[in-house]
Parts: sequence; C-alpha cells; structure tokens
Amino acid sequence: MEDRIKFRAGGPQPSRRLRAVPSRNRQLCCRLVDPVPGLSYYERKDGHLTGKIIEGSASVPVILDSAMDLSDEEIDAALTRWIDFSLDAGVNAVFDAGVPECAAFHERVYTRLREMDKQGKLPIYINGSYVIAAPWQAKEGLEELKRFRREFNTEHLKVHTMKIFMDGTIRIHTAALLEPFADTGTTGAPTAFTKEELAALLKEMNEADLDVHLHTVGDAASRTVLDAVELVRNELGERFHIKVTCAHLEVQADEDLERFAKLGVYANFTPSWHSGNGSGDALEPLISLLGERRATNMYRCKTLWDSGALVAWSSDNTIFMDFSAWNPYLGMEVGMTRWTTEKTNAPEMSRTIRAFPPESEKMSIDEMLLGYTINGAIQLGIEDSKGSITVGKDADFLVFDNDLLTAEHEGFSYTKPTEVVFGGKKVK
Repeated sequence: MEDRIKFRAGGPQPSRRLRAVPSRNRQLCCRLVDPVPGLSYYERKDGHLTGKIIEGSASVPVILDSAMDLSDEEIDAALTRWIDFSLDAGVNAVFDAGVPECAAFHERVYTRLREMDKQGKLPIYINGSYVIAAPWQAKEGLEELKRFRREFNTEHLKVHTMKIFMDGTIRIHTAALLEPFADTGTTGAPTAFTKEELAALLKEMNEADLDVHLHTVGDAASRTVLDAVELVRNELGERFHIKVTCAHLEVQADEDLERFAKLGVYANFTPSWHSGNGSGDALEPLISLLGERRATNMYRCKTLWDSGALVAWSSDNTIFMDFSAWNPYLGMEVGMTRWTTEKTNAPEMSRTIRAFPPESEKMSIDEMLLGYTINGAIQLGIEDSKGSITVGKDADFLVFDNDLLTAEHEGFSYTKPTEVVFGGKKVK
C-alpha cells in the first residue's frame, strides 16, 4: 500500500529519519548494518558508503521515513483515493503484499481500514500480510502475524499471510539465478532463506494455519521454495495444507515447471510486465543481462497453466499518485498480447516495439478472466464466497457494455465496468 501515502510538502525531514521502522530495526539501519547482506544493503566502495541503496529492506524505510507522522485523516484520504480507483475499475478483492521493514506503518493502515469497515465505508475485501525478508525475522514475524490475524478480522479485512522477499530484481542483479548473469558472471543475490530454513518456517506456519506468499523473480528463488515445500510434504504428507504462492516468476528452470502442480504451489504472475517490463526494444537489455536463451523464455505463465498448476494474476508496479499500473485490464491486455502498443492504456514511455517472446506464452481472455477471479480467490482462500457468480456466494459482480470474450485484445486496457455491485449493493 506504499503508493497510497500522501507525503508532506518539503519531503522527509532528516530529524525524523526512519521513524516508521520498528525501534530495533531502526537502530540497525541507523548504524548502517545491511538488512539482508548480499540482497538488500548499503553499497560501499573501499569501505566507504557510496549513497546507493539496494532493494526494499534497505530503501523503503528511507522512502517512508515520515509516514508515521501522517494523521489518521491523511491516511484515510489516501486510502479513499485508492478505493475510488478500485471501484472505478471494478476491483472488489485485493491482496496487499506489503513492503519490508515497515510493519508499524502497515499496522496503522490496517487499523484505519478496520475502522472504515466498522463504519461501513470499505466496499472492497482486503487480505493483508506481514512482511519479512530474513530468517532472523521469522520468529517475531510469526508472532506478529498471529496478532495481526486476531486484531484485523472484520467482514472485509483479514490478515493471515506472511510475505517473504526471497530475492530481488534482474536489472540490478539481485535476482537469485541458478546460472550466472551474462554480463557479470555472478548468480545474483543469495536467496533470503535456504530450503532448510524455509521448510522449518513452513512447518510452523502450517501448525498456525497461516499462508505464505513469496517474491521469487529468479529461478534459484522459486526452486528454493519448491524444494522447501517438497521437504515438508515428504514429512507431513496430507497434513501440510496451507497455501504457498510464488510471485512474479520471471525466469524459470525447465525442470521446475511441472513441480508447481505436483507440489500444490500456486503461481502468481504480474502480466503487465509480460511485454518485457521495459520500453522500446525491451528484449535487448534483458539479453545483455541473461543471454538470449533465458531472455527469450521469460514469464512462462501459459506453460505453467497448461501443466495444471493454479495460476493467478496481480499487479505490482506503483507510481506516486498514479494507480494506472494497477489496472487489471492493462494486465489482461498485455497478458494476451505480450506487447504495449499505441492502443494500450499506458504511458507512452512504456510502449514496446514488438511482442515479447515466447509468443506461445500468450494467454486467452478466458484464462485472464479466470486468473483474476476464481483462481485469485482460491489463492486467498475465499473461493467459498467469492471468485465466481454462484448460488450462495457473495453478490459481487460487474456489468460491462461490451462482450469481454470477443473484444479486441489491443486496447483491451481501456475496458471499464458500467456498474459495480459489492455484497448485493451497487457501489458504482
């Protein structure tokens, strides 16, 4: 929810630096100890700080350093802007995957959402999370998540998922890869957890009946998750029942693709990235980073779908005061075309010059709709009440003035519902 914050004029003040970070972590950051060495850290050269901060666990507390100073009214106003956007797009259920090192601010936001729900002002179902990025945060994180589950449990607000950042991103070489980057010869950042560490946490999460959602961009990150789940399933068998979701999955090893369905691990993609998550010739920079073989075999969502794995869609990019990247119809269009053209409802700077390979990974409109509806509901554990128009489920549905199943794929991102019904009440 980081993009829902209204910063004050003049920006953060140095005297209030890192106030949003819990006291113990704030002390570590102020001493400039790397939050997750090798993955999220403060760059140094010859023993001296360069001023460059790598990845979220180190950078987010600085970005949100005065967020705790916001008033309840300011937080409510920011949340209302996001709710208005969501209703306009017809989004009525959301998973908040959170940001690292900002648990105190997350709690404030969830507190405001809980109050809005009690007042009947939350026309969206929100499933929240508690975020960790390292094994030494797991014990405290598990107890805090249990507390969040107890305290944020209203009709339209639930928190029962731990979010873990297993690796970083490709473009700054912090994604965890099985084979080295083509340009540096390194395999990127180490995964935040080893398979043994993650397996131990998964067993505790299973005992507490809490789900897990993991940021996994590189193939080494997702393999670690699959290996950990396999360890736990071999030990617990059918007693292992919680939902484990890998998000993003930009690079995948061939031999791991069939394991998702076999192990019951969910795959969550960000389809608006499937044009190459860049602009112009988005492929060439990725070839320089990954080599041609891997760069032309990214985002293999169709292969995973066809394997029988549960695949769901989501959005991730956030732009200050701009929710356009969260538009689900943008995700649907790019998921179907793997291209951002002049017909796409997206900034001109994001347009690409060709469909991103492999074109065999393009999805159909039926698959995009299922991934955004019932599959997303299954991932969140709310399929008994949401995700499809079925007798006995919540009366959440949208009305469109065109047939989505036959609409042109290019320009699909301009789609909007004419009516939005949530819980049997028309909210737009």
